[in-house]
Amino acid sequence: MCRNQVISVGFSIPLSILSWAKIVVSVIERQRPQDSQVELLLCDASKAPRILGWRLTISLDKELSRVADYVWSYSKQYHYRDYVA
Repeated sequence: MCRNQVISVGFSIPLSILSWAKIVVSVIERQRPQDSQVELLLCDASKAPRILGWRLTISLDKELSRVADYVWSYSKQYHYRDYVA
């Protein structure tokens, strides 16, 4: 049972903002805003396999591509040009 548990789902590898931005830009061709203050993205997904049996099955760039395709197909709802990371 996993009630009252915080479970992060991610890649469990540290990514610099530059690395993250390069992947994102390669997928959606959009640059990271210059005024972003985030320095490093890191998700510890170690609980997910242990508690849920979840395992990563898709690469970051493929998943971002799927998300981007979805957002683009519903772009009128998302106002994606207003997002700042």
